[in-house]
Amino acid sequence: MKMKILRISTACLFVICLPLLLISLNVTFMANFKDLYEYGFEKYDVAETTGISDDELSGAAGELIGYFKGTRDSIDIQVIKNGEQIELFTPREIHHLEDVKGIIQFFHLVLWSTLGYAGIYLIAGFAIKKRGFLRSMMQGLFRGGLLTLALIAFIGLWALIDFDSLFLRFHLSSFSNDLWQLPSSSYLLKMFPEGFFSDCATFLVADTIIECLILIVPSWFYLHKNPPAQLHEA
Repeated sequence: MKMKILRISTACLFVICLPLLLISLNVTFMANFKDLYEYGFEKYDVAETTGISDDELSGAAGELIGYFKGTRDSIDIQVIKNGEQIELFTPREIHHLEDVKGIIQFFHLVLWSTLGYAGIYLIAGFAIKKRGFLRSMMQGLFRGGLLTLALIAFIGLWALIDFDSLFLRFHLSSFSNDLWQLPSSSYLLKMFPEGFFSDCATFLVADTIIECLILIVPSWFYLHKNPPAQLHEA
C-alpha cells in the first residue's frame, strides 16, 4: 500500500513538474535571448524614442542579460547619446531591475529543480521497472502536456481578451513595491514598452503550445497503440 501511494505521488508530481519546467524554460530563454530585445527595439522604434543609437541599445541589452544571469554585478549602464555619456537608468529603475533579476533567478531555480526531479524520476523509473516503465512515462508526458496546454490556454485567452489586466496582475503579484510604476520619461519604459511584453507573452504561449504538442502527440500514439492489456509490465 505504501509503495502504491509513493508511486502515485511521484507520478503526480512528475505531471505537475512539466508545466513548471516548460514555462520556466521559455521564460529563462527569452530573458537571455538578445535577439528578442533587439527585435523589440526595432519594432517599437526605441532608437527614435530614446535618441540612443541601435548599437548602444544592443550593448545595453547585452549588459542587462549579463546582470540577469549573474555574470555582471552592477546595472549602472552608461550609453552615448548625442555625443555625451549618460547614465541609462535612474536609481528607481535600478532598484526595479534588482527585483526583476530576483524573479528571473527564481525561474532559473524552478527550471533546474523541475528538470532535476524529472530526470531523477525517469532514471529511477527505468532502473526499477525497466521497459515496463515506458507506459508510465508516456502517461506522465501526455497528462503533463495536457495540463500545460490548459494552463497556457488560460493565460493566452486572458492576454487576448485583456492584456492590460494580466500585465497589471502580474506586477501586483510579483513585486512587493511600486517601483515598476515608472514615469513616461523613463528610458527603461521606452526600451521595453507594454507592447513588447505583449509580444513576449505571445511568443511564450506559442512556444509552449509547440512543446506541449511534442509531448502529447507521440505519447498519445504510443498509448493508443499499446493498451494495458497488451503489456506485461514488471
